[in-house]
Amino acid sequence: HFWLNEGWTIFLQRKIMTRVHGDDNFFDFDAIGGWEDLKESVGLMPDKYTKLIPELGDDDPDDAFSSVPYEKGFNLLYALERIVGADKFAGFMKA
Repeated sequence: HFWLNEGWTIFLQRKIMTRVHGDDNFFDFDAIGGWEDLKESVGLMPDKYTKLIPELGDDDPDDAFSSVPYEKGFNLLYALERIVGADKFAGFMKA
């Protein structure tokens, strides 16, 4: 699924950029920006396009494009990392 691929992309991008910047706060600040983008997209788009697997029917897939799959996917992975712990989740990412 698109959301799963893009969620990982955003999650890993934020981890990498945190190391590049040498600032642990970078991850959280970038995630806050992503959360704001997600809220805006959810507020502007029809409900059928705000699901992780949107109901496209005969609609043009471009009509459903937004930050939703990126940021919802990221937030799922971030929540899992918080539940199991960063070290265990890092091991899972390497597997």
